[in-house]
Amino acid sequence: MVKTEGGANTPSFRYFHTVFAYETDLAAAGWPQNELNRIVDAAHEKGVDPNLLSRVYVANRGFVNVPGNIGSIESPGEGNAFMHFYMDVLNFVTRENGRRSAAEYTSYAGRLTRDLQPLTRPAAS
Repeated sequence: MVKTEGGANTPSFRYFHTVFAYETDLAAAGWPQNELNRIVDAAHEKGVDPNLLSRVYVANRGFVNVPGNIGSIESPGEGNAFMHFYMDVLNFVTRENGRRSAAEYTSYAGRLTRDLQPLTRPAAS
């Protein structure tokens, strides 16, 4: 649920949760299926919907689309699995951008902004 300007909650906004990892402890053989199995098992163990995790990308290993039950093994030097991951993130952000009103980062970042300080840009030389 997202709080709207009028204070009402609306389910119209979606969330896209991803994991970007540099390595995995799972063997390369059968990796996409084994990664999906691990995600689903862990989600069920915690009593949550595994589809709350949208995508997983592991560098030099591959990509898993959890809700879609599909995956891709990264071809060496190709970047095909990364491209799937990147395009899915980009498409989500592009779609959601049109559905949401503009929000200043500092208005919702909470305590992350407490150590930000204004900077003065030097004059052009």
